[in-house]
Amino acid sequence: MKSTLSLFALVIVVANMLLSCNSQDQKEEQLARQYCGSCHMFPEPSLLPKKTWEKDVMPQMALRMGIEYGKLTELPDEDRAMVLSSLPLSPMVSDAEWKAIQNYFQKNAPDSVIVEKLPTPAAITQFDVTALPLPIEGHPTTSMLAADTAHQTIFLSDRRARLHQFDEHLNLTATFQMSSPAAQMLFAPNADPELVEMGIMDPNDQAKGAIVRWNGEKIFTPLIDSVQRPVFAERADLNNDGQLDYVVCAFGNFTGSLAVYEAKTNGAFTRHVLQNMPGARKVVVRDFDNNGMPDILALMTQGDERLVLFLNQGNFRFRINVLLRFPPTHGSSYFDLADFNNDGKADILFTNGDNADYSPILKPYHRVAIYLNDGANHFTESWSYPLQGATQARAIDFDKDGDLDVAAIAFFPDFENSPEQGFVYFEKTPEGYTPYVTPLASQGRWITMEVADIDRDNDDDILLGALDFYSGVPKPVNSGWMKSDVWLLMLRNRLH
Repeated sequence: MKSTLSLFALVIVVANMLLSCNSQDQKEEQLARQYCGSCHMFPEPSLLPKKTWEKDVMPQMALRMGIEYGKLTELPDEDRAMVLSSLPLSPMVSDAEWKAIQNYFQKNAPDSVIVEKLPTPAAITQFDVTALPLPIEGHPTTSMLAADTAHQTIFLSDRRARLHQFDEHLNLTATFQMSSPAAQMLFAPNADPELVEMGIMDPNDQAKGAIVRWNGEKIFTPLIDSVQRPVFAERADLNNDGQLDYVVCAFGNFTGSLAVYEAKTNGAFTRHVLQNMPGARKVVVRDFDNNGMPDILALMTQGDERLVLFLNQGNFRFRINVLLRFPPTHGSSYFDLADFNNDGKADILFTNGDNADYSPILKPYHRVAIYLNDGANHFTESWSYPLQGATQARAIDFDKDGDLDVAAIAFFPDFENSPEQGFVYFEKTPEGYTPYVTPLASQGRWITMEVADIDRDNDDDILLGALDFYSGVPKPVNSGWMKSDVWLLMLRNRLH
């Protein structure tokens, strides 16, 4: 009888221990989901390895949650006051709760994240590919490429704040000094071009960027100044008053914004903030709901990664509709609009592969993807291709067969095993999208892509610009870049 009671007591003790463990696990998960899903989509522990959570991500989260401010010392002196103003005045959680959140990710994260190795794509045949060094001082540090096809001119901005001008044969014809590197160039008929100057190209929170008008010579006139690291802008008459307003993506770093600058009759602008947070990457302006007012589709990155549709209600008021949302580990990087299934509706071409911040490892969810529109601005993924470090993609009918092909670049490819996948061309076929690569893509680190009929033969060519940062790159690869100094990769379409 005593042995039976002892066994029963042991069973009760074990059961209570299991219940206690389960209760603790549930509490840790609840806290993690509550606090790690309050500012952005909750990132499942399986997205990153244990060590990455512990050494890289959690210290950054401790800063952003007001738990530990030591990371502030790693920032430039000029950034600290702005960053500090964006942080909580007191910890968002207690020490015990923070420990519980850390435990949850450590218990549930894998030791490593497996990236499937795909077969190497076939070699590109539709384009003649040429790697081009340029007569420019210094190693390749492209920040922008822009083709002015109306004047058969190519522009390249570099990290040294120079604007280089080339003819259609890519002969350098002039160089101009700007205040800071450019991220974009805007053209309009019968008007001087405009440039989006970043201020400081590296991650920062200083309002030193600007939108400037260029007279074609040495004069760059600021139109909008004091912008935090702007990377993209679009012009549109948002209130139908006959004047062009500006939508500006102030990417920033810890802080930033997506803002509209309302044009006034006296030449000044009034700023309307749509999103008071960093990471605004790109916008497309068009009337999405057919009410006669231009709407804004924006890609927000840097934490709360979303594609957000701002529906214009008039008088610079917008109704927000989140179309797609992703965890902060995804590294959303670019989008384009195109009608992939010929139903008259704008679909989304999307890339995620930004890998420069706090988890610089290969990720199985980096990719190029297509989201189809059901006609009511609801989007469903219809195709994707794993592409490490995917940075930008364009949808163009390169072979003129009536459907859209895709060209994509990756600033963070797998340099050890497949550096040629810094550029991938996807040909649309009845079976799907067939990828093609060129070995010459391994001769640079491609940060930007321009598509235009550069040689004026009635088909679309592709031009890639290199920014050869050594971070995350094997030394032999980087040494090769430094010796060859390939600034551009030219892909001339062989269709005509």
